[in-house]
Amino acid sequence: GGFEIERSGLPVNWYFHHPPIKRGDMEVSLDTSDPVEGRQSLKVVVHRVGDAAGWRAPGLFQVTAAEPSRAYRVSFWCKNAGCELSLRLNSEQPKTATESVELVLSAGNTSPDTWKRFELDYTVPEAYDNIRFQLGMSKPGTFWIDDIQIGSLPAD
Repeated sequence: GGFEIERSGLPVNWYFHHPPIKRGDMEVSLDTSDPVEGRQSLKVVVHRVGDAAGWRAPGLFQVTAAEPSRAYRVSFWCKNAGCELSLRLNSEQPKTATESVELVLSAGNTSPDTWKRFELDYTVPEAYDNIRFQLGMSKPGTFWIDDIQIGSLPAD
């Protein structure tokens, strides 16, 4: 979640929607100028989003192991200059996915100059064993993200 481990200038264990990168629609880099934690944050410049939705739009994701029926808190820090971002949390298995918990990050609830912390709670459905953290971009701009944490909540 801190984007500290990299290979070829990209953070490891993160997947980026490649068609937009190949067309030059977004630039992904590690920024050392103002991280929340560690030595760098992830910076994404989105030039164009196009009309396509879903996995064809610019985005990034990671799937993390989790316990079935367990509640988790997902937190992260973001700065945003013009992008509209949609964070989606869900669980998946081959050929199936659960309903999502979503949060929209826009100019109205973020700032380009100041880090802001966000958090969402998500309960992994029975028979699933992961959480998919997916960030999609639906408007051009620049954003930074850092210190993504996924921690289990105490049982009731």
